[in-house]
Formats: sequence, C-alpha cells, structure tokens
Amino acid sequence: MEFEKWSTYHQLEDEPIQFGDWSPGNWNDTYLGWMSMRDALKDSINIPAVKTLNEVGTDRATEFANNLGITFGEDGMVLADALGTQEVTPIQMSGAFAAFGNEGVYNEPYTVRKVESPDEGTVDLTPEPVTAMKDYTAYMITSMLESVVSDGTGTAAKVPGLPMAGKTGTTNKEIDSWFNGYTTNYSISVWTGNQDRSSIENGKNIPKEMFRHLMGELSADVETADFERPDSAVWVDVEEGSRPAKLPSAYTPASRIVTELFPADNQPSNVSTQYQRMDPVTNLTATYNEGADTVDVEWSYSGNAQFTVTANGNRLSSTDRTSIEINNPQAGETYDITVVASGSGGASDSEAQSVSVQIPEDSSEEENEEESESEEETEENESNDNDESGENDDNNESDQNSENDENNENNSNETDENNETDGSNEESEQENSNTGSEQENNGDDSETEENDSGENESSNNTSENSYNNQQNENETNEEESGSTSGEESETTDEDSGNTADDASSDATEESAENE
Repeated sequence: MEFEKWSTYHQLEDEPIQFGDWSPGNWNDTYLGWMSMRDALKDSINIPAVKTLNEVGTDRATEFANNLGITFGEDGMVLADALGTQEVTPIQMSGAFAAFGNEGVYNEPYTVRKVESPDEGTVDLTPEPVTAMKDYTAYMITSMLESVVSDGTGTAAKVPGLPMAGKTGTTNKEIDSWFNGYTTNYSISVWTGNQDRSSIENGKNIPKEMFRHLMGELSADVETADFERPDSAVWVDVEEGSRPAKLPSAYTPASRIVTELFPADNQPSNVSTQYQRMDPVTNLTATYNEGADTVDVEWSYSGNAQFTVTANGNRLSSTDRTSIEINNPQAGETYDITVVASGSGGASDSEAQSVSVQIPEDSSEEENEEESESEEETEENESNDNDESGENDDNNESDQNSENDENNENNSNETDENNETDGSNEESEQENSNTGSEQENNGDDSETEENDSGENESSNNTSENSYNNQQNENETNEEESGSTSGEESETTDEDSGNTADDASSDATEESAENE
C-alpha cells in the first residue's frame, strides 16, 4: 500500500509456491486460490503474505519496519520474516501498532517523560513523533485489522461497542502466541509462551482473552473515538473476481459487488465486461397446428444461448434450440408465450420477447353445449306448460266452487220463501178449519162444497210450495208433486161429503208428504 498503492481489494493467489529451497505453507495445509488482501489478512493466510513481501522487496519492507521501531540483525530481513521469524518484544509491537491508529504517526514507547535536577533543570524525555507512513496506508491497514476482530481470527479479543483493530499471531509448532490490538487511545500487545520454548498447545486464545479484559478496563470510563478516514482513501464498489479491480457494469449482479478502500489517486476506472445483457430473440412466432393439436413456437438467434420458454407465467422449457412444441393445448384458451435468452459466463438475461396465440373452440364441445342448451330450454318450456295447466285447473275449480256457492245461496233464498208460504198455508188451513166447523153446525151442504174447494186451494198452495223447494234438486220430483196434487184434489172432490175437520186433516197430511 505504502509503495505500490495497493487497495484492500488487491488480489493475491493462495497456492503452493517454492522460493529456492524454501516452500512455505499455510497453517491448515489448504489453499484457497485468488483472494483479496483483506481476506488474506483477516484469516491469517501465509502464502499471500510471503508473496506480498517478495513483490514489495525486503529493502523497502525493512525501511517501513524501521520507521515503526522494528530492526533486524546483521543478516537483515528475509522472506521468512513475513511469517514472524524475527524476534521482537511486546513493547516494540505495541508501539508499531499504535502508529496505525494514530494516522501513521509513530511514537516510540517510553516510560519516563522528564527528569528534573537542581543542576540541569528539567529534561524532557518524550520522544519526537515520526511520520512512519501515509495516512491512507494507516487507515486502510486499520480497516483490514478491524475485520480480523469482527469476523476473522481475533473475534475472541473483541470488546463489545468499542472501535478497535488487532492481529493474531503464532509461530511454528505453536511455541509463541500473540495478540496485538489498539483503539484511538491505547495500544496493547500480549505474548504468551513457555520459558523452555515448548509448545503451548491449547493456549492460543489466552492472549486474546487477556487483551479483551485489559482493553475493556482501560476504556470503561474513557470516550473512545472511531478511526477517521482521511480524504486520501476512498470507498469504491468493484466487481468481485475482477483482476485487476474493475468497476461493475449495469448488469453485474448485486451479489458480485464488493466495496473496498483505494488510495484516492489510484482508483479503478475500467468497467467490467464480465456481466453483459444477452441480445433478445427475434422473429418470434406461435401458431396452432390443428392436425397435430400442438402450438408451434419458433424464433431466431445469432450466437449460442440457452432459452427459457414460459406460457401464461408457467415455465415450459429450457432449451438450446430455437423452437419448441406445446402439446394438447386447451381449446378456447389464449397462450401468452415469452422467450428469454441466457448466456454462460455470468451474462445477464436478455429482455423477454412475447407472442400470443388463440386456440379455437372444440367443435364437438360446441355441439354438446348447444344440445345441452336445447334440452334445458325444452325442460324449461315443459315446466312452464305444467305451471299454466295447474293454474287453469285451479281457476276452473274456483269457478265451479263459485257457481255452486251461488246455487246454494239461491236454494237457501227459495227455501226461506217456501217457509213463508208454508206459514201462510197454515193460517189458511186454520181458517178453513174454522169455516168447516161453522158449516157443520149449520148443516149447509152448499157451504161444505165451498170448504172443499177452499181445501183444494190450500192443498194446491202447499203442493206449489213443495214444488218450489224440490225444483233445484230434481225435475222428476216436480212432476210427481204435480201428479200427487191432482190425485189429492180428486180425492178431495170425491170426499166432499166429509166434514170440514177431515178435510183439514187430509190437507195437512198431503202438505207434509210433499215437503
């Protein structure tokens, strides 16, 4: 970063490699291929670190380390020093890491600030600050070391809510274990190991846990500012996997875009062509083949592509051909068909092209529907006829009942009139009885004949009343009544010599019979 203006995205390949007689390896003996500098530092991958030192050169790296208070012996720096073979002390490491949190300014660690004596007065022992690196270098390294604590190998050292950065470290055979971390206020370095240089085995997390407790106590009642990004460093969206870094295109998937830090004067400017939109299909047609009962879909395309075909929103096929058949389409339905071209290598899908086709109605189904409708109309007409017939029957019955009620009313009226006539006849019979009595007392034959004549009139009146009562019931009774009346009249004439009392009694009996 300091010399080559690399970004935190700078790509390094993790792979087996040989440097002369030396073949470095990773702590887990696996290789992950291409990765960013951020990921390599976050996960403590050895091969990218060795490659970086080899590319920068040991001379420039020594200069950079010296500015941070790190020195090397007579043999100088070697590639193996990229993995921590040079012996250093915790106080050296805490001073060096403090510079990254102090915008690149190094302050040599010290314990005595000043000395006061009677002769020489006050002697200030505070060392002079030294600019060890550019501010963008300090900030970008700090950003990567924040990732170590947030989701890398140093999560066990994290103090919740505290802006901090740090780096884990171990040596071969796990003889040494380190954690170096800092905030904008403090820098702490913790080393653990055995005096006899034996393996610490399961003690690798001890430095992280000690750091967490120490930094937590120091920062408990102190305001800790976050690391401030200088204008010389900028965040840039780049397309993941591009080498060198390239800007994403309009068709780069969001999942393939990462945001990394770059020196402001060394940002990427080229746009990636990895993800481009495929050209749409042309000459798209869809026709119904009545003989085969299929929908034939065809299109044209220049170049190789995979085509996705959908109908009414349902995926039908994925093919590399430029035609498909839809078998047994639904009669009467409209099929809205779309075709999308997809490419290999991450190219974005083409714009969808659409076409519609109408499937004709099935003739046999139409005939069945017409027959069904005809049967329904026939049943409906029969139902209406039955309803009308029922209504006529009800009307006829109602009319008959009305007529019978009228006849019954007339008969009732006539019966009342006959009853009145019977009453008159009884009065007449009483008068005739009185008259007959008088005639018997007087012994006058002539008057007796008159009484008989009056008796006949009374009998006729009674027969007439009976006739009226029987007239509505039966005409035969009318004739019999007339005949009986005649016979009675004759009998009355023959027996005219009888007394008036007998005549009155006979007339009453005849009237009862007729009634």
